[in-house]
Amino acid sequence: PRMSARIDIVGVTKTYDGASAAFTGTATGLGAGINGTLGYDGAVNAGSYDVGGLWSTQYDISYTGPSARLTIQPRTVTATVSGSKTYDGAAYLEQPATYVFSNLVGGDTLGVSGLVRFSDKNAGTGKTMSVVDPALTNNELGNYVLGGGISGSGSIAKAPLALSGLSVTSRRYDGTVVARLGGSASVSGVHGDDVALTGVVGGAATFNNKNVGAH
Repeated sequence: PRMSARIDIVGVTKTYDGASAAFTGTATGLGAGINGTLGYDGAVNAGSYDVGGLWSTQYDISYTGPSARLTIQPRTVTATVSGSKTYDGAAYLEQPATYVFSNLVGGDTLGVSGLVRFSDKNAGTGKTMSVVDPALTNNELGNYVLGGGISGSGSIAKAPLALSGLSVTSRRYDGTVVARLGGSASVSGVHGDDVALTGVVGGAATFNNKNVGAH
């Protein structure tokens, strides 16, 4: 009958680094007739793995020990957010934001889900941004955890307003492109904002050329 060989293992714990884990613990009970190399079958991703790799034609091998397994812990990353939009009356950002991660293993990519907000809805630059209930995406293997909240800065551009109520007054040819405006100018705010023109509305209007015709 085959004999039994018990290999006492002290395993290891490491943080995910994108590399295959080699056995760096200690082992006792490796006698003659036991072959192979201790390892974790190329384990890379976060999780717990049994040690193995030994074989024998004489022994039935078992692995024991208080910490005989390899534990790969998730890597902690932090992130900052940035983004921009044109004023739309809301403090949140609907289009995708840009995230920059720190402590990310080269070649890995992550994303973030969550509601991105500006400090307020008003136009401006260097506005504080934050992410409500952020969660990492593209992290199906659980190799990363987010360390803390996400903040950053961005900008909200002023929204253009359409001027209405003005018309060009017809005139006789005078060799210039000067146009005379008539009517009363007004504007309408976006997204329910109340906007009004105050004072004298000034400015010059011109035809696209000086010749007789409809322009």
